[in-house]
Amino acid sequence: MVHQMVRRSIIYMVLVVVFLASFIIHMPLDVQKTLFGSIIISEPVYSDIVALYNGYLHGMNNTRIPYVDYPFPHPPLRMILFTVVYTPISLLSVDLSSGFGLTLYYLLYSMLVFVSYMLSYIVYGGVVGDNKYSIVFLFPSFVIYLVYDWSIIVLFLLFASIMFFVRNHLFIASIFSGLLIMYDPVFSVFVVALLFEWYVRGGNGFLMYGLLGVLWGALGYLLLLLTPYGVGSLTAYFKGLTCMNCIYLLAIHGARSGQYVRAVSLGVVYAASVFLLLSSSRGKSLISSVYSKGLIVLATASILWLYMVPQVMIYLLPIYILYLVRRSEKITLLIADLLNSIIILLWFKDIILRRMLSFTRIPVEQNPWSIYSPIQWIAQVRNILLIILIILIIYKNQTWRTGK
Repeated sequence: MVHQMVRRSIIYMVLVVVFLASFIIHMPLDVQKTLFGSIIISEPVYSDIVALYNGYLHGMNNTRIPYVDYPFPHPPLRMILFTVVYTPISLLSVDLSSGFGLTLYYLLYSMLVFVSYMLSYIVYGGVVGDNKYSIVFLFPSFVIYLVYDWSIIVLFLLFASIMFFVRNHLFIASIFSGLLIMYDPVFSVFVVALLFEWYVRGGNGFLMYGLLGVLWGALGYLLLLLTPYGVGSLTAYFKGLTCMNCIYLLAIHGARSGQYVRAVSLGVVYAASVFLLLSSSRGKSLISSVYSKGLIVLATASILWLYMVPQVMIYLLPIYILYLVRRSEKITLLIADLLNSIIILLWFKDIILRRMLSFTRIPVEQNPWSIYSPIQWIAQVRNILLIILIILIIYKNQTWRTGK
């Protein structure tokens, strides 16, 4: 008992160190000056959450509601999280254009991330039942992309939905699943996969879980569409989805090379999902086989989706590690994650890398979206490794229903 408590304490301390590292490397200069009185990192790593502040809150000195008072091209749950973070600052009448306003925003957001990180670790351990998988919470992407956007909250919602699903608390599980869909429609494939697998295997109560999960998710978008800027915001969100690091960049010139790529990506995701739905997961029980199907379909869809961005690894890594047994497979996953981690570190140094590699005769310009960018070479190697691993996972964990 004492040994377990000591071990658990050490793990939590390491998790705190990971969080603090991510918290510091992303800390804006104004926040550093406010907290430390000086600049400790002259070039903080870019983060979407700070860009969101600069794009929508900087200079805003009154309480305003996204979708209602101004367009906000993001799905409903991201609006809710954004509002939760900035509303206390607005109610305190803090000057949002000041360094102090940014500091409060960054601290409140980071507190939310820290709580989600710890809860994700606890819930994940409860679902998988083996602490050896939890090592993935220390992978490089957690350092680089933890205090970056809302991805760690997605990880918590994902495995919280599975935890309540496993415990047969279907109503609560459906709420968490609905929140996932409200974060990004791509999570609908996770809910549909669970629903389909459960139906085929004769599980009870699947309609309540599946229909309620979709209902909660759809409700968020319906309420969004009823707001003054809702339709325009949602349209702008889908139009803004670009192939920043996705696998399809190998076949196109750049991230914005035609709307057809979006349609192709969506078609591939649906085709892959249907293909996997025709298979049967190898699980020790009805429950384990059902949520295993959901996770594998989600991982496959995420990799093949147009908007495959580096922070997605926050919730992909805990899925992958569950199905990789051999040491070589785990090392391959770690290599993919290392490559994923350096994408944002090098993103704004593209022209420097091009100059260093000028002997390859690539254009010397700042354009990390182009397939001629060394950063995209890194991203594509990551994509290929992840696709190889997911194919291996599917091969080992799926059998076919049509014949013996």
